[in-house]
Amino acid sequence: MTCGSYKLVGGDAVLGTGATLSKSFSSLSPHLAARITFYFMKIGNWNNNNFIVTLDSTVLLTLPFLATDDTSAYKICSSATYTEALRSIDLYATHSATTMNLLFSTDLTLAAGQSSWGIFDLTVTLILCHSTCKSCSLENDATKCMSCDTGLYLQTSPGPSSCLSTCPDNYYKNDADNLCYSTCPG
Repeated sequence: MTCGSYKLVGGDAVLGTGATLSKSFSSLSPHLAARITFYFMKIGNWNNNNFIVTLDSTVLLTLPFLATDDTSAYKICSSATYTEALRSIDLYATHSATTMNLLFSTDLTLAAGQSSWGIFDLTVTLILCHSTCKSCSLENDATKCMSCDTGLYLQTSPGPSSCLSTCPDNYYKNDADNLCYSTCPG
């Protein structure tokens, strides 16, 4: 739907009480986190209601709109009675699952003709692990492999952990746990 010059998913008199938007992703590459950016537009008579963003089962954002305290009110859509508010949303969340479910919802109590909403320009960016990692973590601003793809061995010392096809000198590969172990005592 178009609201002024904005092309929204949802929009004026479209998404109201009980309406949700969702986006699911599957077969995601190994990653540490996700960054979710988009624009949200509040349309109409929101009387102390909230816009809510949920990632999997975790609420990432509860954005309140007060009926009398909205300093960014605009007349963008066609309603002569109500105003709109536009927000740029930028969320960062720890996430490493191979699937992701985003849910956009509200706690609106009025029909869509009085209170509605929409989003646009949704972008999801994954903070990826190194290509050889099966899983990873962030340590000292660098990606650290926690486990490796099949056929690779996790080398945890010396230096940052990495996944290798062969272990370095003075280390042997253990096929049972795919780790490189030191051959030197101590």
